[in-house]
Amino acid sequence: AAPESPSSALAVRNRVAIAILVVLVVAAAAFAIWKFTSWGDASKGGAVTDVTVGVTLSWGVAKHGTTLTADGYPKEVVHTKTGIEMVHIPAGTFMMGQESGGGYGEKPRHSVRLTRAFYMAKHETTNRVYKKWMPGHSSKDLSGLSLDSDEQPVVYVSWTDASAFCRSSDLRLPTEAEWEYAARGGTTTAYPWGDDANAGRGWGNVHGPATKSRFNFSVESFTFDDGVDVTSPVGRFRANGLGLYDVIGNVWEWCSDWYDARYYASSAASADPMGAPNGASRVLRGGSWSNIPFGCRVAFRFSDDPSAVNCLVGFRSARDL
Repeated sequence: AAPESPSSALAVRNRVAIAILVVLVVAAAAFAIWKFTSWGDASKGGAVTDVTVGVTLSWGVAKHGTTLTADGYPKEVVHTKTGIEMVHIPAGTFMMGQESGGGYGEKPRHSVRLTRAFYMAKHETTNRVYKKWMPGHSSKDLSGLSLDSDEQPVVYVSWTDASAFCRSSDLRLPTEAEWEYAARGGTTTAYPWGDDANAGRGWGNVHGPATKSRFNFSVESFTFDDGVDVTSPVGRFRANGLGLYDVIGNVWEWCSDWYDARYYASSAASADPMGAPNGASRVLRGGSWSNIPFGCRVAFRFSDDPSAVNCLVGFRSARDL
């Protein structure tokens, strides 16, 4: 046979090189699709980058299968340091407070503009998450019923402790305005499900006839039972319009603000209100498993000493983008 010419050998080598290059390009593309479109393995932590819009989150990993918001951020993110699932809350304007049938501190009902989107925890902070930060903590029990299982919301936690947890985790407590805006989930009614308190079956862990009977409470209750006598594991009931669970009932949630019953009168039509400049107590929102219907309205305002702890109070965290 005739020997292969130098030009033929070069052509073969070129074809081989091109084939190898194609294989490498395809492999790189497949890896990019896995890492950035499917978002990779959330358990490994690290930054999240969407190749379409170039958004990077240094503090969390987009939840597998999540979608992007209109402003290009992942709808749901797993906070790397704590494992807390967080939901994107868009900027917007809403009517804060309740005029007719509301409490003294809820008036006047007024327009509030939140100029910046943020993330808020999908669930109230659980015992499991909190004990990673404070291993010796116990949420105890009540009349033989445990409040201390892993997925129940942490209780017996003060505003001071909740704030310390958030600071150490690169998180924060939501402002009162952020809390009400997120809890409303786009609604304008007294409750996330409407204005009828007793149409809320399945929406939250609230004070029903069974709880009233078990603890011999004399106060008004909702007319339906929810199957839980004390705190419920988080996420067992319906989410609101923004994908947040247990915003009504289960446990009261600390907000960052000082409480002032007259604050709304001075903050009307304000943007990004941060609450009163000082005070004696911190804001609590959302009601608990033992509260009357009036106290579980989205607009209802309550407060307590920053050092106070009890079996009805917990918190959920927030974070800037």
